[in-house]
Amino acid sequence: MTDPIVPTASKNTADTQSADNAAAIVAQMRTLIDTLKTHNYAYYVLDNPILEDSEYDQLRRSLLELEE
Repeated sequence: MTDPIVPTASKNTADTQSADNAAAIVAQMRTLIDTLKTHNYAYYVLDNPILEDSEYDQLRRSLLELEE
């Protein structure tokens, strides 16, 4: 008689979830970078800020946290 097959968590499943999580973080970082570039241009080039400084600072902090 053969041993029953017991399903186990696949390493590929964990790897896929990890890769998906990393991809989501990279996408979020790219969005924040694009947003910050837009606001930098409005502030420094156009001399027409779109956000309050505190809102800009929060976006920047969010990006820095993701980079860690």
